[in-house]
Amino acid sequence: MNPEQKRERAKMMELLTVKNNTDRILGASKNISQRRIEYEEER
Repeated sequence: MNPEQKRERAKMMELLTVKNNTDRILGASKNISQRRIEYEEER
C-alpha cells in the first residue's frame, strides 16, 4: 500500500467511525423520547 492509499483508507475509517457514533447517538435519543412518551401515557 502506498502512502496515498493509506491516507484514503484512514479517511474512510474516520468517516465510518463518525457515522457509527452519529447513528448511536440518534438511536439513543430516539429510545429516550420513546420511553418518555410511554411514561407520559402511563400517568
